[in-house]
Amino acid sequence: MDGYTEVQIPEKIEGEALATFGCGKCVQLNFLCLEPGQALRLREMGLCEGKQVCVLHNTDKVIVRSGGSRIGLHRDLAHQIYGTEVGKDQAVLSGIRSLFVHLSARFVHFFRSSSRRQVGEELTVVDSSVPGGLPG
Repeated sequence: MDGYTEVQIPEKIEGEALATFGCGKCVQLNFLCLEPGQALRLREMGLCEGKQVCVLHNTDKVIVRSGGSRIGLHRDLAHQIYGTEVGKDQAVLSGIRSLFVHLSARFVHFFRSSSRRQVGEELTVVDSSVPGGLPG
């Protein structure tokens, strides 16, 4: 095949190219119409089928927010990524779900580290609203 990789393209691709969505639109990614190496790299970065992203910038390059990260894409590349617009309600629920997962992980980490303290060890609580951070 002379150095070219064959890409399996479905008969009908659902959605529109990522480069066609305006700023502020939330998009669920449906298909990466890329060479396998490029698609793998984007998936490793968090841009995979089923993922919801928010378009932050769309001019000569496309910048999307995926989870807590911002990812910049060349416009030609963004024309090969297909998705469908997600309603605001679904986008808000997805954001709340991500925040909940993040906070849950922090909560578990905090209690695991605090359970290692010695019995009877005193904890000093600092009140940040008092100048100088005096103990509360």
